[in-house]
Amino acid sequence: SAVDKFFRGMPVVLNITGSNCFLRCCKNGTKVFLQLETCEKQKLMQISKRDEGTYSFVFYMKSDRTKQRKFESALFKGWFIHIVNTDMVEMGETDRGGDSSFLFIIQK
Repeated sequence: SAVDKFFRGMPVVLNITGSNCFLRCCKNGTKVFLQLETCEKQKLMQISKRDEGTYSFVFYMKSDRTKQRKFESALFKGWFIHIVNTDMVEMGETDRGGDSSFLFIIQK
């Protein structure tokens, strides 16, 4: 539908349970990468597109018909979290298909 074409997903931040550590998407030159960083949860309650420091913590979560969720960087459009192997995830350009399963426990 026309709405799906423009809907990037639900904005979320990805927190390591029981900590103040969050995943963020960063860029150095042409390299886009994931980084784990501590941040006060209160600081992430109000995020603005104009504040790259906090906006880099935002990912758009979207699920398809199979209920698999995909996470796209809010700051770097077209960059998604991808599985490298069982021990590593990274950012990859475009939304490649294939098995890219990893576990997030989603809490409100």
